[in-house]
Amino acid sequence: MRTILEANSKPGCRFDILSNPEFLAEGTAISDLFAPDRVLIGSLQTEAGKDACAALTEVYANWVPRDRILTVGLWSSELTKLAANAMLAQRISSINALSAICEATGANVDEVAYAVGKDTRVGPKFLKASVVSTRQMYLAANITNTIFRALVVRASRRTFSTSSTFPSRSTSPRLPSTGRPLLR
Repeated sequence: MRTILEANSKPGCRFDILSNPEFLAEGTAISDLFAPDRVLIGSLQTEAGKDACAALTEVYANWVPRDRILTVGLWSSELTKLAANAMLAQRISSINALSAICEATGANVDEVAYAVGKDTRVGPKFLKASVVSTRQMYLAANITNTIFRALVVRASRRTFSTSSTFPSRSTSPRLPSTGRPLLR
């Protein structure tokens, strides 16, 4: 993003890039927006990046308590969103796997989920066994996105360290396992 903006901006134009992922849940998005668990703002850890981050923090501070506004590095912010979704997907997958075990053994999956959810280390959220939902498919897509981003960043650090141009298809980074290009 930064490379594109720099290449197309007018001389003297100054900007910074922030990452501000949303953590809205299906069915509660409006209430999540007005009373979020947390707001995450990622920035480059430069003076200008931190200033931009502070400016956005001031906007959120009008309705979000400051202790719920987390400021981190740019990539930490991006990865946090993807990691949170991956962990939710694992949780849903685990309860669905337990459902199959319960069915085979005669245990009641709702009772097991309730008892497991009483463990303060686990908690009760997302422990309802179900068929695969749109949300679960979205979470699974985020896992794929996480892997792709990590590979692109890893490859870009190797491939683009001395170049500021985007690679052509013939020189694009390749998947380590297969040697196939990441970009098609």
